[in-house]
Amino acid sequence: MAWSLRVISALTADTEPSLAIICNQPYKKYIFNVGEGMTRSCIQRKFALSKTNAIFLTRLNPQQIGGFPGVIMNLADIGTQDVQVFGPQGLVHYVASTRRYCRRTLLGMYLKECPPPQPSPDGDEPAPPSPILKDETVSIYAIPISSPLNPRARSCSDSSRKRRRSPTPDAPSKRVVEEAKEGSSRSRVPERAAMIADDGEADRIRRGVISEMFRPPGTAYPSSRINQYNDVDVDVIDIPTVTNTAAPSIVTPSRPFGSGRLPVSTHASHVVAYVIVGAPARGKFDVEKTKALGVPKGPLWSKLGNGQTVVTPEGKTVTPEMCLRSSRPPVAFIYVHCPDPSYIDNIVTSQDFNPVRYGSDVTIHAIVHRVGEGVIEDERYKKWMSSFAPEVHHLVAGEEYSPNSVSFTSAATAQLGLAGLDSEIFRIPHHSLSPIKDVPSDLPLRTTVLAHDVEIKMSPPSAPQLLISVGEDTFQPALLLTQNGGGHPHSSGKDMDSPFTDIYSKARAVVEAVASQRPLIVETGAGADVTITTLGTGSAIPSKYRNVSGNIIQIPKWGNILLDCGEGTWGQMARQFGPDKMIKSSSTTMAETQAHAGDPSVTATVDGDVESVIRNLKLIFVSHIHGDHHMGLAKILARRRALTPPPPEPVYIVAPISAMIYLQEYDDLVDLGIRDRSAVRLIDARRFRMGDPENENAGVDEASLESTLGLDSITTVRVLHRVQAFGIVLRHQDGWSVVYSGDTIPCDALVEAGQGATVLIHEATMADDEVEMAAAKAHSTFGQAIDVGRRMHAKNIILTHFSQRYPKFPELKTGPLGRVFVDEAGNTTTEREAPITIGFDCASLKIGSLWKMEHYMDALAKTFPQEEVAPSEGDLAGRDSRPASPTKGKKRENRVKE
Repeated sequence: MAWSLRVISALTADTEPSLAIICNQPYKKYIFNVGEGMTRSCIQRKFALSKTNAIFLTRLNPQQIGGFPGVIMNLADIGTQDVQVFGPQGLVHYVASTRRYCRRTLLGMYLKECPPPQPSPDGDEPAPPSPILKDETVSIYAIPISSPLNPRARSCSDSSRKRRRSPTPDAPSKRVVEEAKEGSSRSRVPERAAMIADDGEADRIRRGVISEMFRPPGTAYPSSRINQYNDVDVDVIDIPTVTNTAAPSIVTPSRPFGSGRLPVSTHASHVVAYVIVGAPARGKFDVEKTKALGVPKGPLWSKLGNGQTVVTPEGKTVTPEMCLRSSRPPVAFIYVHCPDPSYIDNIVTSQDFNPVRYGSDVTIHAIVHRVGEGVIEDERYKKWMSSFAPEVHHLVAGEEYSPNSVSFTSAATAQLGLAGLDSEIFRIPHHSLSPIKDVPSDLPLRTTVLAHDVEIKMSPPSAPQLLISVGEDTFQPALLLTQNGGGHPHSSGKDMDSPFTDIYSKARAVVEAVASQRPLIVETGAGADVTITTLGTGSAIPSKYRNVSGNIIQIPKWGNILLDCGEGTWGQMARQFGPDKMIKSSSTTMAETQAHAGDPSVTATVDGDVESVIRNLKLIFVSHIHGDHHMGLAKILARRRALTPPPPEPVYIVAPISAMIYLQEYDDLVDLGIRDRSAVRLIDARRFRMGDPENENAGVDEASLESTLGLDSITTVRVLHRVQAFGIVLRHQDGWSVVYSGDTIPCDALVEAGQGATVLIHEATMADDEVEMAAAKAHSTFGQAIDVGRRMHAKNIILTHFSQRYPKFPELKTGPLGRVFVDEAGNTTTEREAPITIGFDCASLKIGSLWKMEHYMDALAKTFPQEEVAPSEGDLAGRDSRPASPTKGKKRENRVKE
């Protein structure tokens, strides 16, 4: 039966290798690893998630599973009935830790942990492998691999385990006492639950929690259970503040969404490789053989073709197998993950990679190697690769060998075009077409680097091929065209007389004219040099053009603040700031930027490389537990934890209790630094709440946070959303202030707390004609968000968190004097208000230059005309566009849940 391997995403700054096995009869898909950006990759590369039957994980690190919750939620939302998930031990603990934001009671889920390898008794032959999944087309085997240097799952990246900064933390009870003595508010966060000695009891608790998140596969929930909770709104009840003397509580299946946490996981660290063996290819019907057996042409041939045994007119019994040509032997594929050289010995000595273990006639056709630093150069690994037949195709993915090519070409092409308008605000994404180093020349002849959109047909077998029409790269051709002076990326023409060239020139001329008349204080006033970068400006799920929520504030000489951190935030930061140490001057011209855009040794204009940006990250604010606001946090913490030398100061995380509990539970499996107070300090968002009497007696952490960033005050505001959600007001000692709304309907308390704000960053999910829908979903319309800024007397307004109904540019109604406001009664008024900025992904906006954006508004609107078809779950649920062209011109219902 025909089956193939497709590369959904390769290894880049914003994607992890994700592979799919596609079986044709019956049609189904098996996905291997779901790193951050997986959902966005599926949309960009026209790969539908429908018909996904199982997901296989090699490791529980953020790199490999950062996109897992998003994929699970999308599978449920497109109507998937059941999904099986396989991975290392600790998988059940991880899935249960996502209970407050990944609950989908209509999805059936089967979880299977692959236990760590067990040594065979001396002299005994290892038991033959058994498949963890078998269907009509393939059998899939799990091969656990351990490292003698990594007994616990405490490393966050492929090299972080050697960068631990502190010994094993003290026991929870001792730590609580010490923190209480210093007045730390961290003791107000639920501490680590007491150890449960009975692993069976701990597993029962975790699986009980999961039974409240998903239904058992193959069954249907009673209707009375389906609507017991809104799947995404299970954090609506305030969790009581935990006092210094409160005993740690353990979650129970009867109250899975309360204040308790999961039993601590102490599973051994290992990765899982997978061997996928196809069924023998049935031989074709042999006419000559059939005739020789005396079977006359006609109905008897049809029966044989349908697998039925027949009797010839002479009385001879003939089976279908007697009429077939020789079958093709089974073909196999291996996906092996080797994080670092300490795993090599257990890989090269394992007999489970020998094809004869799966049948005497099994042949290996392809192997994907996900490797960490120093693996491919190791002579042991080279010898192991060479031990396979020379016909085997080896595809290598490693940070040193994989070029940092652009993954999301639609967004990058848009960004390239906007750089022609203002190259300081809109920067060309950092990328490189060349790897840090080439793969060693003494590897097997058929060794290549894993790339996006590669397909390998396994039965019948063929060489890797690039599906050109699937993942068409619009960015590189547009970049070359721009560099050669041949036109504008958004133009359909190829000449310099593009209408956009004229539009942008006129917009820049207006800005220059206005600048000459504005007082210098605008550019040099309080906070003028503070940069706000809107890393992600979409809501719910990412699209081609907008990632989910994330904003970073860079305060010169003080440090950086991250406001929400949706999935893919790390990738957006890496594209914006780049990995290079070379930092271009802020006066870099568009021509200079373009000239160096393809040079891996030079970045675009940035305010620091990505390593220095996260090293100087002092505060991360999580507004609420909805996944599009925090699912990228674990990867940020993992990357920061891996820095050498470690950052000199901790990062403070101000978040709801539910988000803190999730981080603590995930930290059981992967070292995010949560247990190391020199790395991370957690603070309950309510500790800064306006009107909270306890706020007057803030603890050591709260005071330290304010002083480390030079803030006069931090105020959190309980805003009006479907779950416990907060806005935040940051007032700096230099006289500027920023207000961030998180998700909310118009909130009077936020207006009061943010009076006179220098900048208001407010969600604007819905259009002004969708007031009822916005109220039902507890979001704001464009006009409502602007009205909040007007009542707040904000000097600048940045709108963000747009519904994916508006994939490029949300349309704002304009009047002769400014914007048209539409109140809840439908009345319209027009008046001049503060400059309004439409948030774009990776737009870097200095506070002193925010006024420019309003003068760019018309040019931006003409650059991105409204589209009839918005990215939606239809892009994930439809048929794969490989290599046929997608259906055009049909308007689809958008079922995205903002």
